[in-house]
Amino acid sequence: MATIPEIIESIGAALTIIATLPLSPMLRVRYNREGATEAELNRSYPGDERVPQPRQIYTRAITIQAEPERVWAYLVQLGQDRAGMYSYDALENLAGCQIHSVDRVLPQFQNPQIGDVMRFGPKGSGYPLQKLVAFEPVHYLIWAGADPKTEAVPDFSASLPKSYVNATWGFYLERVAEGTRLISRSRLDHSGERAMVLIWRITEVLNLVMERKMLRMIRQYAERDMGQPQPSLA
Repeated sequence: MATIPEIIESIGAALTIIATLPLSPMLRVRYNREGATEAELNRSYPGDERVPQPRQIYTRAITIQAEPERVWAYLVQLGQDRAGMYSYDALENLAGCQIHSVDRVLPQFQNPQIGDVMRFGPKGSGYPLQKLVAFEPVHYLIWAGADPKTEAVPDFSASLPKSYVNATWGFYLERVAEGTRLISRSRLDHSGERAMVLIWRITEVLNLVMERKMLRMIRQYAERDMGQPQPSLA
């Protein structure tokens, strides 16, 4: 059950989404690079090659005063049926996502494997999901959009169907003097139907608000954990 402060915070997030949507054509260049330096924006990252010609792309970043290992421990457990998304649970659950984020490291999710699933809603409900397609421990995780029905990642290497969505979401950790630089990059290509374009422009704003909170919560948890025993990495 959501608390009163969580409900109030989620209402604020909803109002931000509503206010940002009509202004997104003017604001998207800025919010799609939130927190990132010019070098981070222009750099190529592992996984970029999976979406070679994106219609939408963002690179966001945040500095966390904690070791990369502590940040990694929270990244690897993302998912509806895992540790949640560290965002506005009350708002997400209005849409039936059934997400209940936790603020601690869960040992059972600390050994990522290719093919792991990150769900955004209950299994079998039709909600989007992504699968882990590449990772290097404490360096990067790359998720790719999968078919909600088959849970398979489509192969677009040969040709593109008439209607399609090809998406990746990568997290990259870099050790810096302050602790860790966490970089989030999403690349999206899709077919050009008007409805598809509209859906993904709306989704872009939703993603901005939800991910902004997620990155800040990961920072809060990792910095709070400083001084505690390091998480065990399998």
